[in-house]
Amino acid sequence: MYPPDTPLARRLAQAGAVWPESPVGPVPLPLHLGDPAAELRAARTGVGLLDWSARGRLLLRGRDAFKWLGGLVTQAVADLADGAARYAFALNRQGRILSDLHCVRLGDAMLIDLPSDRLAEAKAHFDKYLIAEDVTISPADGTARLCLVGPGAEELAAQVGGASVRSIVESAGGLPGACDLLADADAIAAAWDALLSRGARPIGSQAVDALRVRAGVAWFGVDFDSTNLPAETGQLGRAVSFTKGCYIGQEVVARMKALGAPARVIAGVTVAAQAVPPRGAAVSAGGQPAGCLTTVAADDGGLAGLAMLNRRQASPGTAVEVTWPGGCATGCVVALPTAAS
Repeated sequence: MYPPDTPLARRLAQAGAVWPESPVGPVPLPLHLGDPAAELRAARTGVGLLDWSARGRLLLRGRDAFKWLGGLVTQAVADLADGAARYAFALNRQGRILSDLHCVRLGDAMLIDLPSDRLAEAKAHFDKYLIAEDVTISPADGTARLCLVGPGAEELAAQVGGASVRSIVESAGGLPGACDLLADADAIAAAWDALLSRGARPIGSQAVDALRVRAGVAWFGVDFDSTNLPAETGQLGRAVSFTKGCYIGQEVVARMKALGAPARVIAGVTVAAQAVPPRGAAVSAGGQPAGCLTTVAADDGGLAGLAMLNRRQASPGTAVEVTWPGGCATGCVVALPTAAS
């Protein structure tokens, strides 16, 4: 269903949520809730609030669950403390990304949070490598999740957290200064209301994209996808451990690290245009195709974005041209992160 029928659907509608024509990215989000600029200010100076509930979730249990999962993902997860989380990739044997994952330790279980459209394929992938291990994989139905972003996020999350609402310090969205709240679906509306009463402001994807661009946080399903290798995503620092044990696809990841030169990379781009170019707008440099825009955001009176570019054309300072049906603009490649978000 779209817009997603989460436990907070009615509250988002009452808040004036404006949705894109179709969902984009790792979680369906409204474009805005009436005032994107004010939402961005709230996320930078106070607390912005996102409904992160329309995601797929799996729950792993069993004596071998943590060690077994470690052999299938790019991050070290077996040593996670209760309530701690890490972002990771699940790869195929060719080293390409099947899905990104957010792995959260919940006592003797591991919650895997991932894009809902990758749930079935990820579950089939995991099942293929489950042989004789003591591991059970089940849907984590009846759970919901919020993301809080901003300088007051952790403090506010601590005020609302409790027996039925757990605070997760590392946010699944990877935004600087963000944390998440995980709760039973029937408790999430009360948590949302409590956050609003304490000053949090619901925000949409336009504000989130501005935060992501500044911080250089690329998202699966938006800026990269299952055709990409981890080295092309710009997310190696948070998604890949180079000191953990073996995992599916590790040989390719290690080889790319040794070579240090992926064919494509995520880069920052500023764009001099009156109209916002669409996602997928072509980027060229020196008259040669260079790649495409993957995210574009309005920020501080200008436009900035993320782009998947050929490595040789992705050096900061490179002049580029951005073209799309009915429009064109000049731009420049910039280093990431572009500034503190």
